[in-house]
Amino acid sequence: MAWTASPSAASSTKKYSSFWFHGFRFIQFITSGTVAGVMIFFVHHLRDSHIKIPWMFFLLQGAALTTILWLAVSSLLQYWHRLSPLINAIVNGFTGCVWIGAFGLLAYRMGSLTVRGCSTEIWGTDQGVLVCQLYKLLFSAAVVAIAATICAFILDIRTLHPKDSRGAYGRAITDQQGKEPLMHKSLPKGFATEETQYLRPDANEQLYDPGSNTPSAPLRSLSPAANSDGGHTPDALQAGRRGRSASPGVSRWRELE
Repeated sequence: MAWTASPSAASSTKKYSSFWFHGFRFIQFITSGTVAGVMIFFVHHLRDSHIKIPWMFFLLQGAALTTILWLAVSSLLQYWHRLSPLINAIVNGFTGCVWIGAFGLLAYRMGSLTVRGCSTEIWGTDQGVLVCQLYKLLFSAAVVAIAATICAFILDIRTLHPKDSRGAYGRAITDQQGKEPLMHKSLPKGFATEETQYLRPDANEQLYDPGSNTPSAPLRSLSPAANSDGGHTPDALQAGRRGRSASPGVSRWRELE
């Protein structure tokens, strides 16, 4: 039986921009894999040569492996529609700090190796030239990985707090108990569908005009059963819903059949 996300899980996630989301993650995966591979090569050869391994190597390697592991886990969560931008932002923020700290310490101790040319005149042997090239590759991949992680963190924040260009009409209106919205954000102003049954007013519902101390007369239901004469709901319905007085410019409510 196919697995489907529960309504509570779907409501706790928000949709990422597909291009930027996968683009940043691809760059993170490539650069983190490069850093992890170079670090494993260095650690292996230093251990065989009985040379003390700088502890910054382990910190940088840990940042790379943590990034790769989280990319794998979050990919599964995204496939199951359960990836929370908040959790993703926390992890990206943490790994970004580790990346920056490890790279800063490594650059402070061994940054001078990257400004030298990779030639036998400087390094003496072909193996020394290979070490120089790997150091430059390591530093370049680490810089790109830090930039990609920061961009992924910014994308998480923007997904958590999107800019609403619809203004006041883009905000969902809640009922008196504040339990469920009365209008979807994606619907145009004053538009109702069969899926928005809660837009139907009660038979005894009254409009309230902020400029008057006297409430309007009770409105008839929008359903044909309640409106035996088949009349349309007054234009003041939408104004009362939004706490405004009726005006010719107010959009008409579409009658639900």
